[in-house]
Amino acid sequence: MCGIAGVVSHTPPARERLQTACRLLQHRGPDDEGIETPSRTAPFAGFAFRRLSIIDLSPAAHQPMADEAKRFWIVFNGEIYNFQTLRQELEKTGARFRSRSDTEVILAAYAAWGADCVDGLDGMFAFALWDDAQKTLFAARDRFGKKPFWYAPTPDGGLAFASELRALLALWPGPREVSPEALALYLTYQYVPPPHSILKGIHKLPPATRLTWKQGKLSTDGYWTPAPLKDPVDPREAPGRLRRLLEQSVAARLVADVPVGAFLSGGIDSTLAVGLASRLAGRKISTFSISFDEKTHDETPFAEMAAQAFGTDHHAFRVRPDALSLLPELVDHYGEPFADSSAIPTFYLARETSRFVKVVLTGDGGDELFMGYPRYKAAEAAARFDRWPGLLRGALANPLLVRTLASAPEGSLPHRAFRFLSAASRPPRSRYLGWVGVFHPAELDGLLSGDLARRAGRPGDFLEAAYDAAPPLPDFLAQTAYVDLVTYLPHDLLVKVDVATMAHGLEARCPFLDPELARFALSLPTALKIPGTGGKRIFKEAFRDLLPEPIRTRTKMGFGVPIAAWFRGELSGLLRETLSARRIGQRGWFAPRAVEKLVQEHLSERASHGYKLWALLFLEAWADRHLSQVSPAA
Repeated sequence: MCGIAGVVSHTPPARERLQTACRLLQHRGPDDEGIETPSRTAPFAGFAFRRLSIIDLSPAAHQPMADEAKRFWIVFNGEIYNFQTLRQELEKTGARFRSRSDTEVILAAYAAWGADCVDGLDGMFAFALWDDAQKTLFAARDRFGKKPFWYAPTPDGGLAFASELRALLALWPGPREVSPEALALYLTYQYVPPPHSILKGIHKLPPATRLTWKQGKLSTDGYWTPAPLKDPVDPREAPGRLRRLLEQSVAARLVADVPVGAFLSGGIDSTLAVGLASRLAGRKISTFSISFDEKTHDETPFAEMAAQAFGTDHHAFRVRPDALSLLPELVDHYGEPFADSSAIPTFYLARETSRFVKVVLTGDGGDELFMGYPRYKAAEAAARFDRWPGLLRGALANPLLVRTLASAPEGSLPHRAFRFLSAASRPPRSRYLGWVGVFHPAELDGLLSGDLARRAGRPGDFLEAAYDAAPPLPDFLAQTAYVDLVTYLPHDLLVKVDVATMAHGLEARCPFLDPELARFALSLPTALKIPGTGGKRIFKEAFRDLLPEPIRTRTKMGFGVPIAAWFRGELSGLLRETLSARRIGQRGWFAPRAVEKLVQEHLSERASHGYKLWALLFLEAWADRHLSQVSPAA
């Protein structure tokens, strides 16, 4: 794991700017650094690099790395799990290696296969590779988007790139103008999806996408999309096949020259990852979890149960409202607004974990691939609801009844009923957007001030496009889980984990996000996933021996913080000050009365707006820190 940055330009890159970018990425790679400006003729290239040493700790793995002829240069962030197999294949073609690193394998693969080299890479990665003979920059991002890649064309026809926005800004001379489209997307989804970024002129490379810059011309193209296997899966063979695939994936992610631990929530996914790792590693592994004073959000008993079952060296860390003192750090590390409040415990967990290990396994991806979220059962219930008589549907979705549920605590059963019924009259896709979003696009007209709403585009189109692009799948539930796999997972969950872990020099690996395992999961019928308590029926069949009974039958608990309760308690003063009419009016982005209404309804417990208020508070904190009084661009 590392931090990368660089620039290609028609004039020699300023070394001091590369040094600044390198310094801003130090947390991503505390073990080593390197800066190179390999070109002697225009166009020129400059690379900056920070290293977190995981595989091949020797100086031979130093980056930026060049081939023997010094034609190809690379900066690489990530891990390639099949690099040893690729190395053997390349050696048969005459390639020679000076290190044991996966970085050098990518370099040789590009020299042999060009842009098609990414097809053979199994891992998580973002890299940029300069061909000094062809004066071409080639970059790529892994299939699921576990590693970030920000980029921006420069005014002189060049290109700047980096692992994080603030490092990119050290290399990019453009103005800091907020994109109205990105602002609306953020308020809708709680993140800004690629290729957008919060700032005009700056982009994020989407997952499974390649980028090529040559003589001032920039192009991008996708090289992979998740899709089911060609041949159907025999349901009788599915549990055994799943077990073999997950065991192989966990084994590949245990390879490291440093200790490997695991995040352990006590949910099915993290429990399986820890259970398999404990057996395959042949040693006691360290596990880490977060606890809360609020029992509605605390999974400590399940995490401790799993740790005891597998004999791990377990560590639990408690999160309280004062964890919001982390807000300035969160704003800096994310670079742009990010409203998933579970970023708080994730950041805290990563910080504490980094004191013990340099690599952790996570359970990310299991819920999307195997339908673990309660909202999938809600979607199933909604399909039945749509078939009920109109009078009965109308009675249940009566506005008066819905309003009586509005004040229920977020995450509670009454509040879920409120969200379900308030969106019940919408078409299925729009209804789902109402469940997963922060502000529904229909709410933005009353929230955004002036003509900003007219310049905000149509944020709902992002989710619609994901549905339209889904491969043939058996039903709406399968399509919806697929949409989460290509939207919510890479743009929210994986961003959250990457930022939190790399902020503390910690590498996170995701066994469930093996491409072959994903294709297998997409080939399974919905009936093998959704039925039963907690969903994930096939997991419970394939891993009955690994899952303690209380974990196997428990109800899914989301990994979040009790932000709604915190806003009514210790954080009420922060909420009132940050979202005061004075500050909202000065920024000019929102109608002050609309924001004030949200605050007052929440504090008086007439409604529960914790998620919406956190989104607005994070945005305001980000703007204060990075923009001052800048308004969205026209």
